[in-house]
Amino acid sequence: MDKPISNDLINGVKIIEAGGYRLLAVSSSEELKIISSPQRQRMFKLLQMAGKPLHGKEIADKLGIKAPSAHFHLRKLEKIGAVRVSHTQIINGITAKYYAPAVDIMMTGEDFLSSYDDEHISNKLLFTANVFNEAKIAFVNSLGKILREGKQPLDPDGFAILLNTIIYLSSEDIKHFNEEVNALLNKYVDYSPDKQPYTMLLSVSETGA
Repeated sequence: MDKPISNDLINGVKIIEAGGYRLLAVSSSEELKIISSPQRQRMFKLLQMAGKPLHGKEIADKLGIKAPSAHFHLRKLEKIGAVRVSHTQIINGITAKYYAPAVDIMMTGEDFLSSYDDEHISNKLLFTANVFNEAKIAFVNSLGKILREGKQPLDPDGFAILLNTIIYLSSEDIKHFNEEVNALLNKYVDYSPDKQPYTMLLSVSETGA
């Protein structure tokens, strides 16, 4: 099992190295509320896709929000270790902080959720729902743009794909499935200025049948 490479005992922040990724595993109700915010999730994804550090005003402009609001959310994300200050620069006489992602993925720690704690369950489900909603909005907007431009969803310059199927897995299959998916994704996660970023959400769960 992958071990934490960093553990802030004061804030309970745990950074885990797994499958080539740096994962932020939150360990308190406060941290889960921070990463459950749709605005902060959009902010984190924007920094991931930018490929370079951005200052608060740039982030605010790209998200269509006020600069003070952007700085408020950035401070929250910085507090839990999701983003970091890359450097500072004087802009019009003001010191601007440039932010970059400090991790690749934000998630809830395996030991965080207790079966008897309804608030933790509710917050975790809220976080999950927001992740799904953001991915859904991104996909629908992208597909709409492709179709309006007269392109095909599988064209190289108009790529959008939705898979919905049933797969059959044994306990051993699940282990291999995880390894194969991680190996595939690791081939495409590195930023390059000549490549286009794509949003991907992979969901696998029991059918309940």
